[in-house]
Amino acid sequence: MSDPKTELVVVYNICLVCEQQKPSGMQLGTSFICETCEREIVQTEIDDAAYLFYVKKLRNLSILGANGSGG
Repeated sequence: MSDPKTELVVVYNICLVCEQQKPSGMQLGTSFICETCEREIVQTEIDDAAYLFYVKKLRNLSILGANGSGG
């Protein structure tokens, strides 16, 4: 009897903020935010120049499912 081969598949998502393919982060409905951007967003103060950048990017956040319902 032969051993079944196990193949590891890594799924890369496109980050809503940095628009890069990343293997890990936070899935919010149909949107994805990578760990790096999540950390930067949380640490950014409202008087920081980057704050408005993050606000504009997060306006594109889609948490609705394909059928228009949440989740």
